[in-house]
Amino acid sequence: MVVVVGGIAALGGFNDVPVTSLPKVQLGETHHGSEVDTVVTSVYLTTRAPGQTFDADEGEQYLVVAATLLNTTKGTGGLTYDLIRVLVDGKVSANDQASLVDPRTGNQVGFLQPGIPLNAVFTWKVDDTVKDGDEIIVGLFDRFAVDDPRFGDTAYSTSPTARILTTIGTRA
Repeated sequence: MVVVVGGIAALGGFNDVPVTSLPKVQLGETHHGSEVDTVVTSVYLTTRAPGQTFDADEGEQYLVVAATLLNTTKGTGGLTYDLIRVLVDGKVSANDQASLVDPRTGNQVGFLQPGIPLNAVFTWKVDDTVKDGDEIIVGLFDRFAVDDPRFGDTAYSTSPTARILTTIGTRA
C-alpha cells in the first residue's frame, strides 16, 4: 500500500490516479488512517443540509456522506474536511470541496479531539440531476509527513488511500 500511496501523492491526488488502483473499503467498514479512523455509514441526497434550517435553492440539493471519525493521535487533529472526496461521473468532481459539519449543531468541524468519536457529515451542493441510485466513488484520504527542503521542515501531503464504490441512497 505504501507504493500505491507514494505513487498517488507524486501524481497529485484523486483526479490524477486510476481509482481502480486504490484498495476497496465497504460502507460501514473502518478505514484505519495514520491520524483518523473513518467509517462511512451512508451516502444520500437531501434538500436541507444536515443541521441547517434552510433548503437548497431551486434546482439544487445536497449530497451527504455521513461518517464516524476518530482521531487516533494524542493531539488535536486538523485533518477534517480533507478526509473524504467524491466522484459522481460528470456531475461531482473530486476537486469540489466538501463542507464538514456536526449534524446535531450545524457547526463546521474544524478539528477532532483525540480519542472521541464524532458523527459528522460531509456535504456538497449539487444540482438536481444527481439522483438516488447514481454510482458514486467515495475516496478516503490520509495525511503523510514529507520532508520539505524549501522550509527546512516537515510538510504534509494529503493523498487518497482507499475507495468505496457504492450508489447514492445507500446505508451501511
